[in-house]
Amino acid sequence: MTFFEIYKSRRDNLATRIRESKSLYETGSVISEVFETMQYQYLSQEGNAGLTEKMTDLVNMAKTAFPLLESVNKYKLWENAEKKEQKKKSPVPGLLTLLIGLALIFGSLGYYMFLYNVQLEKMQNFMLVMAAGCLFILIAGFMLFFRRKVKMKATVEISADADDIVKRLEDVVKHIDTMLEKEKQAQKTQKRLLDSAINADEAELFAYLMEAKLSADPEFALEQLDEVERYLAKQDVLLVKYIKGNEKYFDFLEGEETKTIRPALVRGGEMLAKGLAQLKYGETI
Repeated sequence: MTFFEIYKSRRDNLATRIRESKSLYETGSVISEVFETMQYQYLSQEGNAGLTEKMTDLVNMAKTAFPLLESVNKYKLWENAEKKEQKKKSPVPGLLTLLIGLALIFGSLGYYMFLYNVQLEKMQNFMLVMAAGCLFILIAGFMLFFRRKVKMKATVEISADADDIVKRLEDVVKHIDTMLEKEKQAQKTQKRLLDSAINADEAELFAYLMEAKLSADPEFALEQLDEVERYLAKQDVLLVKYIKGNEKYFDFLEGEETKTIRPALVRGGEMLAKGLAQLKYGETI
């Protein structure tokens, strides 16, 4: 499965968990957790073991973009802000005070209206009551019309758009798949180059063989062929001669006797180069 195919199998569950997240921090944690699970699932597949380092780098790079994805198309927004506004106090206390003041004034006037013999001392008391009534009226007016500044804290909830995030993450996952495929191709190319490269031992061996050719000395040439056999042995390559049972390693010619013309090269049961053998006329495999 590709990384995108793994993502599609988990997409609905991811959207549900994002909707249930209670904060942006929790949303980011959910996305990170899902991507880590996908990463483990991808690397556990056969043939992907060599991509561990590349996959880790790509997923870590994708995680740096998660805060940006979380801020896309919000329904609401988490924020704490102080708000100042003019607020009027309740009119009930002011109205009660006003009624008390008016009752004192009109009660006093009514009382003195029925008294004809007004004494100075009583007149002084009347003035004091009138003053108290006016004071209550002033207090009532102050309480009715006074406005005070009140600080209020406003809390607004933020919630990320789960469907939008899930859709945008698809592009991230597809990009990861593209980069992983490039890494696979790069590894194959590197392996092919390494397999075809000549190492130091091979270069030295080839140099001696060319020296034997230029020397035109048969004995020296045969000595170099012994070096070839020793070199192949160091590479765990066996020189297999023809016997009954290993026909699969050889091509055959007919001749006067059965013999090995060219040995087969075999390593770990795998044939590297097919041999050539001669069969006696009339002999069958």
